[in-house]
Amino acid sequence: MGQIIKDQKEMNRKISYEDIASSLEENIKFSYSIENDTIEATSVIENFKKQLKLFVDTENLSDNETKLGYALIDLFDNYENIFMGADNNKFNKNVILLSLREMTNLSTKEIRNSMKKYKKLYGSILGDLLK
Repeated sequence: MGQIIKDQKEMNRKISYEDIASSLEENIKFSYSIENDTIEATSVIENFKKQLKLFVDTENLSDNETKLGYALIDLFDNYENIFMGADNNKFNKNVILLSLREMTNLSTKEIRNSMKKYKKLYGSILGDLLK
């Protein structure tokens, strides 16, 4: 009788994330591998700069979006000097925002609003890299 109650308790317990994850990891149907798992940062930045310059030159942008585009180009042209001394690969968004404000004379709100088109461009470029 005691074994039946123990088995019933185990059947009624909640399934944890670990239970599901481990069972999925064991199933070959749900696994994948990445052939080229490294992407060189310099090649990504060079590709982004090229596409960014083309985007700024060809798209119908507002004055603020154009100012921001040229500031982004300048930022990426000099990223080694601007972010030298960082102790890791993460960029401090406050430093970037301050740099963009100084380069464009735009407010933070104007920069954030103008950044929307560039976020779409970035998403498109990133999607192409992951193909």
